[in-house]
Amino acid sequence: WEILSSLGVVYDYEGDYEQAQQQYDAALFMDPENPTVLNNKALSLAQQGRLDEAVKTMKVATDQPSASAQARQNLALLMALKGDAEAAERLARKDLPPSVAEANIEYYKSLAKPEPVKPTQKPRVKPEVPSTAEDLPPPPPPPLDY
Repeated sequence: WEILSSLGVVYDYEGDYEQAQQQYDAALFMDPENPTVLNNKALSLAQQGRLDEAVKTMKVATDQPSASAQARQNLALLMALKGDAEAAERLARKDLPPSVAEANIEYYKSLAKPEPVKPTQKPRVKPEVPSTAEDLPPPPPPPLDY
């Protein structure tokens, strides 16, 4: 399961979430309730935008007796992303020292509040990329030799 889970992490890093989840599923076939693999699969699902499935999978991971504090903190992050700041706060306080928990809780709260656009701000415009050589500006003239 360790090799399969590691392959899943590599695929996640490359953005190939479907292939990553196939690796996690193969690892879970070998060790069905492995909290490390479940944690990795949940994070992969979250990266793919499948937040409800990610939370469900992470809860299975954190219900295991050998679940790590890191898995619980990952669940806190997922709960915050879903907008459940109270659950995120409870989980943050469970394993972390008070000062670290407070910092995480402030971060979780910021996830729930989108930044308002100030009226004086200009909207961000994606720069246009030339599609052909004809769209490129002419090159500068060569330097003069004296």
